[in-house]
Amino acid sequence: MGMNAHEQELRHLLLSWSQNNYPQRVLYLLDHMYSESNLRASMLKGKDHHRATLLRSVAEKLRFRLCLVSLELHESGGANDHGGYTYNEVEMVEVNESNLSISRAYDLNGRKFELQEDLDLEEADCIPYALSKTEPDDQDYEGYQGNVSEAFDSTAD
Repeated sequence: MGMNAHEQELRHLLLSWSQNNYPQRVLYLLDHMYSESNLRASMLKGKDHHRATLLRSVAEKLRFRLCLVSLELHESGGANDHGGYTYNEVEMVEVNESNLSISRAYDLNGRKFELQEDLDLEEADCIPYALSKTEPDDQDYEGYQGNVSEAFDSTAD
C-alpha cells in the first residue's frame, strides 16, 4: 500500500531533518495529559492518537526512535502574592532557575525503559509551544522571609 500525502510530507521532512544536522530530538507536547498506565500509543486520544499513528508508520521505516515521555519543568524565582495568602493569588514575576527533565520514558507499546544518554533538555526542544506556557500542576510558595527574598516554585508536566 502506498503512502498518502501526509505520510510523504512527513517522510520528506524527517529525511531532510536527518541529513541537515537539525536537533537530535524534538519533544512534541501532546494535547492531553496521560497517566503512567496510559502512556502508550494505543491509549492516546483524538489528535494525539492520529499524530502518533502517522509518525510511527513513517519513523519506523526511517529508523527514528520514538518514545512517549513524561516531562517535568521545575521553575523557581521571585513572586508577588498581592497581599494574599493562597496559591491562586500568587504570581511568579521572575524565573531564577529552570530545569526541564524526563521523569519517565516508554516505548510506543507502553514498556518502560531507561534513556541511555544524558539528555540536556531545553524548552526550545518543545513544539508546538513551550511547557512554561502551561498552568503548573503543583506550586510551593514560601512567602516573605524577612531579609530573604520570596521563593516560588512551579512544576508543570
